[in-house]
Amino acid sequence: MPSMSGGGSSGPTSAQIQQQSFTYAADTGTANTYAVTLSPAPSSYTTGMVVMFKATNANTSASTINVNSLGAKTIKKENDQDLESGDIEAGQVVALIYDGTNFQMISEIANLLATQTEVQNASYTYAADAQASDAYAITLSPAPAAYATGQVFTFKANTANTGAATLNVNSLGAKTIKKLHDQDLADNDIEVGSIVTVVYDGTNFQMASQIANSSAGSSWTKVNKTADESRNSTTTFSTDSALTFAMAANTAYQIRMFVFVDAGAGNFKYQFTGPASPTSVRIMWFDTANGANASDTAYSTSHAFSGLANAWVMIDAVIVNGSNAGNFNFQWAQSTSNAANTTVLKGSYLEYQSF
Repeated sequence: MPSMSGGGSSGPTSAQIQQQSFTYAADTGTANTYAVTLSPAPSSYTTGMVVMFKATNANTSASTINVNSLGAKTIKKENDQDLESGDIEAGQVVALIYDGTNFQMISEIANLLATQTEVQNASYTYAADAQASDAYAITLSPAPAAYATGQVFTFKANTANTGAATLNVNSLGAKTIKKLHDQDLADNDIEVGSIVTVVYDGTNFQMASQIANSSAGSSWTKVNKTADESRNSTTTFSTDSALTFAMAANTAYQIRMFVFVDAGAGNFKYQFTGPASPTSVRIMWFDTANGANASDTAYSTSHAFSGLANAWVMIDAVIVNGSNAGNFNFQWAQSTSNAANTTVLKGSYLEYQSF
């Protein structure tokens, strides 16, 4: 046993034990590259070696520590995970154990728990988008390591969408935003400035917040014909000046219409047109001459009647539009060219709603 008198001792003094000077030092490095100098200096890293330091700077990403210039070693948390921004705060005392490859952090992780302010601010899950339309992107802090089923993110849209759209969180990759479980977005489902909440389902982001143009799905939009419109000497179909509306891509519509007609000597024919490649078309039509008929299952199926001064056309339709946006149109013309007017009368109307 070494003597405690005369020639001194090879063991630590009580003061050194109290001060932990063999294992503790203040950090002299920079953020993410910490450095300490212990005294006496260790000759090498050894498994089980304990090092403690007071951090001069908070970390902003994966970090290392270099003890007495023996070489930088990665600091890990929870065995094998790189540090994330804010895991070490400035002024924090950090305890590490060397596992033979890395230093594992055994002291408390600074941002393990969110503060009340962080919870109130939703800073872990909310950010403003600053990208172009249909390709939304946000950057959260700390950055999520990967997408995980059930993740909830919220963003403020910089632009309105013009069809199918994606969200990219911290450059993890763009994921499609869906509404109503599996439907691509239609034009203006997201407005400029909208606060949008999405939930990751393992493949896509499902939109959990209100759809901006959802009001069309809960109420009817009415288009009124406010003046008579006459045509003569033509059998070429053209769109009525009033009885038309814009259809969004990948959206279903219910449509109803009542048209008053003075067919005159030129008689009357009509048809319906819409965007190319609809998913389905079902148009139940009635008119003065023909009464009830089986529904049309495609656009551009024409119908005609003749010589009626007080005629009418009525339809009830369900159309599921495909990937092409465009207009639904009521088109009409004379069925026999005649110089006398054929007229669609004021008071005719069209109503539609999406669902």
